[in-house]
Amino acid sequence: MYLTNIHTRSLLYAAMPVSSYIYFEYLFHNKRKSQLEIQKRVPKMKKMDGRFNKIENDIITAKGKEKEDLIKIAQETFGLERNDDGMVLQRLSAYIKDYVINDIDTRISKSTQLMLPFTLQCFFTIVNKFTLIKLRYRYNLEEYNDICKIYHLSSKTKKQHRGVFICFCGLSGLLINLSHIINIIIEAGYDVIIPVYGPAQVSFDHHLNHNEYDYYNCIIRYLRNRHINEVNIVAWSLGGIKYIGFHSILQKQERAHSRLDIQNKIVYNPKIEAVYLLEPLLSLRAVIDKILLHKRNWTSTFHLMNYQTPDLTLKYKIYNGIMAYFFHTILAHGVANSTDLLRHMEYKTPNTQYTYPRYLFVSKSDFILNDISDNDLISNQFKKENVFYRKGYHGGWMKSRYLNRTFGNLVRS
Repeated sequence: MYLTNIHTRSLLYAAMPVSSYIYFEYLFHNKRKSQLEIQKRVPKMKKMDGRFNKIENDIITAKGKEKEDLIKIAQETFGLERNDDGMVLQRLSAYIKDYVINDIDTRISKSTQLMLPFTLQCFFTIVNKFTLIKLRYRYNLEEYNDICKIYHLSSKTKKQHRGVFICFCGLSGLLINLSHIINIIIEAGYDVIIPVYGPAQVSFDHHLNHNEYDYYNCIIRYLRNRHINEVNIVAWSLGGIKYIGFHSILQKQERAHSRLDIQNKIVYNPKIEAVYLLEPLLSLRAVIDKILLHKRNWTSTFHLMNYQTPDLTLKYKIYNGIMAYFFHTILAHGVANSTDLLRHMEYKTPNTQYTYPRYLFVSKSDFILNDISDNDLISNQFKKENVFYRKGYHGGWMKSRYLNRTFGNLVRS
């Protein structure tokens, strides 16, 4: 009896830290849910300036694998039967119109939001800190703090300064993912500016107190204060949408500049020299998928990602499961609330507004952008000689040995 009581007490003592940890994570998760309710969002568009017509046209005219993916998105989201493909696509188009113009159904369902563990944030914060230490040891590193944080990296040894790259990160904001590309850029004689987007950060830099327009204005203030007039852009994954948003802000400023020029007023407006997009979030197909996350559960998103991934293997299924989980945490929900996803995306109609060269890097088994579902977009918006392909999954370009031969050669030329 005595030994039994000791054993019972030992189990209770051992269980106390575990139960305390679980309770702490539960409270932390509930706090995050309430943060989404008061998050600074982007103002909803009262009009689309013709954009919805382009969106509707891209949905209705979709064909091949792109059409199949859009139908699957509608089925997994709304539980529709595939009796009439045209009706399914019209239902999807009607929902997007209501979502954008009438601001319906944008509240995040608490049942679809999964926990982003505090301990996981601790781990990724440590990873980012160690990456910063390594970068600081190898390069000059300055940190600028405004409404968003900006890192500025430059060479300690190279005297030649060829210009500046702005690096738009992907979801999570992990700097270790950028290490390879940072090395290539700085060794080519450029500085690297990394603006940190709070809602997308998996580390303790995560916060919800700014939206994408605050973010762009923060970058522009920094460039103006540093007298940087020309920039190159490299964008990975979510960074693709951020690049389009930044480009649109500069376009608006350029139009304002032309109006104010008559009055001899000076408007600062940096010029984009070239853009390099690695596995970017750009297409209508991928954007619609992301804005409908709040209406699906994790398993539906997982099945949908498997359907969208070309040459699916067991390894890619595991990756999809991990990605689907993060898509249902506060990271993706916070980004969707604070970003004009449908305004800042690429349409399939050829666009002549880009006056600078754009280069695209595609992974063939990428669920976000691939040459099967997004062939029309790629062929219409990018020159054939400016598109580079590799076999593999999303994120593979960032650590690929081909990155130096392709991107590196372009940057050094």
